[in-house]
Amino acid sequence: MVVLEEQPPQQNFSLKNLPGESKIDVVARNILNIYPRLDTNISVTYYAVFTKVNAMALQVKHLLLRDEPYDEIEIASFIRDALQNPIDNLQLDALNNCEDFCWYNLGNFQLFLEELVAKGYSIYYLHEDGKSIDGYRQEIGCAEKISFVLGGRQDISIEHEEMITKLSNKKVNLGEKSYLASSCILKTIFEIDKIHEETS
Repeated sequence: MVVLEEQPPQQNFSLKNLPGESKIDVVARNILNIYPRLDTNISVTYYAVFTKVNAMALQVKHLLLRDEPYDEIEIASFIRDALQNPIDNLQLDALNNCEDFCWYNLGNFQLFLEELVAKGYSIYYLHEDGKSIDGYRQEIGCAEKISFVLGGRQDISIEHEEMITKLSNKKVNLGEKSYLASSCILKTIFEIDKIHEETS
């Protein structure tokens, strides 16, 4: 889950200025890094949560594999198309029945986090001050549902960081380097995959 301290994009946002449209360029790049090239034994769902004003979440399950590569503009157009029909009530039980790209009206960020915890997700906060992911290997290996939370182009606000740490005090560090969100996501998936191979 990538947390963006931005307003959700407008329904008919321009494809000509993605950085100026609630950082949709960051979101599109994250999606391109994960799908459809992802070669893993785990199921990955991507969330981009926009926290300002009327909080919304974009949920992406996968992209179809095809010969012609996707680009950021095409991904942004999928995001924009899905934004025309957002779902008002967030129900994680219904997520598997959703299209590949879905928008949810959240009400607020805390409700989304509480819903994840209520559905059995263990939340891990990716943070430079966290404990090495190696320290959580056994715990992650035994967990059925995991959600990793990280910031987008800017840090998560103090208010939203407090919401995360109240529900989970598990801060995870991926190493000494600072990574872009897209690289963090790939590295996290790689580490989880490796842990599952070791414990299976």
